[in-house]
Amino acid sequence: MNYSNWEANLNDENRIVVTDILTEMGEFLDFKDRVINMCIGWNNLVVTTANQCYVYDFSNWNTPHIFDLKDSVSFITQCSKLFCLVECTQGLMIYNYDGKIVSNPKIAGAKCIFLLRFSRIHEQKKSCLVTRCFGCYRKHKSKDGQILLNSNRKAS
Repeated sequence: MNYSNWEANLNDENRIVVTDILTEMGEFLDFKDRVINMCIGWNNLVVTTANQCYVYDFSNWNTPHIFDLKDSVSFITQCSKLFCLVECTQGLMIYNYDGKIVSNPKIAGAKCIFLLRFSRIHEQKKSCLVTRCFGCYRKHKSKDGQILLNSNRKAS
């Protein structure tokens, strides 16, 4: 995986090698469990194992933020201040890069496709694609699940 001048490679089932391509300096990140998922971007590397999530800041590879997971993670996506984990039982889990949970919207059958300032959720409803926007922060004034776009065309 590449981001800016950084490259992250899964070298072994429990070791990631992160390399600064410009300086050719590398870091070895070892985990006690097998790495399930990883995502690099926005000056952070997010790694999940079966039981834990590790959040690394590019400026300090030695002390990641670590928190426990309740279930396995099937998908990770990132934006500038937040990242989203899709867990099998908990659904969407939105965290900041300090490892603190920001939001856990409950949407039956939804699939997280992209994360911006707000999480955008796409769900299929009778051959029509509905986009809903959910505020990640409690102080956000719009109602969760407010329909922003409704297209009567079939999703391809």
